[in-house]
Amino acid sequence: MAGPNARYAALNPYNTEYFDQPLYDTVSYLAAGQATLNFFAIPLGQGALLRTALGGAPAAGTIKTYRDTNMRIAGIIPGEEKWQFNGFNLVFRRSVLAATPEVITDLADEKLILNNGWFLIRIGQKDTLTVPADLVPVFNPMVNTTWAGMGLRTNGMAVPMYSFGTPIYVAGGQTIQVTMNFPGNVVITTPLDILLTLYSKMSRPS
Repeated sequence: MAGPNARYAALNPYNTEYFDQPLYDTVSYLAAGQATLNFFAIPLGQGALLRTALGGAPAAGTIKTYRDTNMRIAGIIPGEEKWQFNGFNLVFRRSVLAATPEVITDLADEKLILNNGWFLIRIGQKDTLTVPADLVPVFNPMVNTTWAGMGLRTNGMAVPMYSFGTPIYVAGGQTIQVTMNFPGNVVITTPLDILLTLYSKMSRPS
């Protein structure tokens, strides 16, 4: 008698599963400024410098959960997986409480970060992409001093993400580094957590 997966195996003879699955990670930008933010360097379940709640200051040793990242190995794609990255965007997790109107300092801080930063994506030993941060769409923008909800600031591009055009392919066992870099310490008023999401398709053995 055929097993419960026989029908699936007939439809999928290569025994490979395919998913629309983003890869995402969160880091904190401190008020004193930083020269480099390293995304995907601290995996799920490890302690990181992150805000524990809206309105809280970044705390060392905050355990990363699926709210913060789904990277399972620091800087390395698991061996059984293959990823096709199509683009990315940002979310700013701000300094104020959910019930409090956004303050003008957060808007000014975000502009400072976006106007001064640039991204580098490095796969293995090769630099794959460099792009100024102010070209990257922000998923939860601010409008003046009020919360804009789950909208989108597209930075003039009218697209939900910075598209790679040609996808970036990463196989299991390869390293991935995504850094946000600055010419110096860009000082802001209050710390912000920054969520970076790579929109992607993932495959693995079924």
